[in-house]
Amino acid sequence: RQAQRLDSSAQLLSALSPEATLKRGYSLSLIDGKAVRDASTLTPGQTVTTLLAKGQFTSTVNETSSTQ
Repeated sequence: RQAQRLDSSAQLLSALSPEATLKRGYSLSLIDGKAVRDASTLTPGQTVTTLLAKGQFTSTVNETSSTQ
């Protein structure tokens, strides 16, 4: 019974991992190694690194907008 619970927990952790999230089509954008959570913190000219399930790329912020 404990082995089954441990296996279930391991499967849940795997499904919720950052890698699994990227594989579902999401991306993670970083500035100076920290996640971008709010567009209002960005300024034109900043370089953003975006991580994907397969690879990464960099881009430059041209403009931002925020939703309320």
